[in-house]
Amino acid sequence: MSWDGVGRRPVRDKQNENRQLRALMLSLLKSHDDVFQRIVSLNLSASLLEAYLEARRLDGNFKARRRIERHIVNLVRLTDEEDLSKLESLVSEPERFQEAYLHAIDDCANRLMSDGAALAAFVEDRPGVDVQQLRSLIRNAKKARDSPKTAPMTKLKAFLSEWID
Repeated sequence: MSWDGVGRRPVRDKQNENRQLRALMLSLLKSHDDVFQRIVSLNLSASLLEAYLEARRLDGNFKARRRIERHIVNLVRLTDEEDLSKLESLVSEPERFQEAYLHAIDDCANRLMSDGAALAAFVEDRPGVDVQQLRSLIRNAKKARDSPKTAPMTKLKAFLSEWID
């Protein structure tokens, strides 16, 4: 980009930015449901998530869809650089993002099984979690740690996937 930050910004730079943001927005809208669920869990602004949901709902009406797409581009322009980079990485490398998410779940499950203070911290950070169910899942996973059973650990990870973002 040729703009040095002084004076008016060139129109070409604005147009290029609009094209990039629109391409990002369209690729997010065309993404699979599992990737879209990760978008929802990124803690973006409520108005942006609401606009995404509205755009995914609209199928037939071209004018309405185009209007909501422009609205989303304007909202994306107002987001933080950090959130924008998360969205771009999610679109460009969804496998890497999913892999990091699964590693976070594994790490959390291992911490909860090894340390009682981790459970208290987990519950404190997430006030709506069902503590009794979480404790029973941890207890069952600890019992099945050395056995060939994998169901208790799978159930614990499935429970944690609802609470880890």
